[in-house]
Amino acid sequence: MNHVIIFAHPQQSLNQTLLDLVVSTLLNNGHKVTVRDVYALGFSPELTIAEKAAIKCGDVPIAIQREQTLIQQADVLTFIFPIWWTGLPAMLKKICRTRRLF
Repeated sequence: MNHVIIFAHPQQSLNQTLLDLVVSTLLNNGHKVTVRDVYALGFSPELTIAEKAAIKCGDVPIAIQREQTLIQQADVLTFIFPIWWTGLPAMLKKICRTRRLF
């Protein structure tokens, strides 16, 4: 199976340990794994004025298209992130709310 893991934690942590364990377990069982670390990618959840204008015209930026394609091709989509104050980290909230990827 093709697994895409969305990882959202800015530093070494328990979440990093969990990510490493999940990835190694999946690989050892013959699965394809792609990890997308939103912090390491330098992904900005904020749309620029130019990006907003382009999207209104139907032109989705290449970086967003690339991530959307990975997600569409996934058999399994896994999110690994800390629960901060009973919710998603701000980075992940903004990505979901602005519909940059999903």
